[in-house]
Amino acid sequence: MLSFGINLRTLRVQKNLSQQDIADRLSINQTTYTKWELGVSEPSLTMLLKLAEIYDVDCNRLLEKTECESSTL
Repeated sequence: MLSFGINLRTLRVQKNLSQQDIADRLSINQTTYTKWELGVSEPSLTMLLKLAEIYDVDCNRLLEKTECESSTL
């Protein structure tokens, strides 16, 4: 699920947020979020929905196999 992690990182960087910023918004440890970006683990469905809300994208955008394009955000 590496492309998911790449998409997360791309969206986070585009919003000028740190991993800690996102972790705080989700009430999780930064380590947990880092593992999602690295593709080591995956978020629950609930967390996926919260991520989509934070990044203001559809869940499908987070799960795409290609990197998110800034022109569509």
